[in-house]
Amino acid sequence: MSEERARAIAEELKKGIGEGKYGAERPLPSVRALMNRYAVAHVTAHRALQCLVRAGLAESRHGRGVYPVVRTATTFGVIVPDAGS
Repeated sequence: MSEERARAIAEELKKGIGEGKYGAERPLPSVRALMNRYAVAHVTAHRALQCLVRAGLAESRHGRGVYPVVRTATTFGVIVPDAGS
């Protein structure tokens, strides 16, 4: 049951990341905040955050919290020699 609840919380956090609620300088809620918000045990709140870390959507910064991984678009060009010469 707690694993299912952790996944559900992780999905809500993932949605918040997608909507821009959290960003590079705005951490995800702490374990304690998740415990209070969702009335879950410490282990469930921790699992929710770890789901996002394992999925590559967040990173844990020691002593600072868990932050979303912000990916920027990479643009590159291709040079094609003139084949008509």
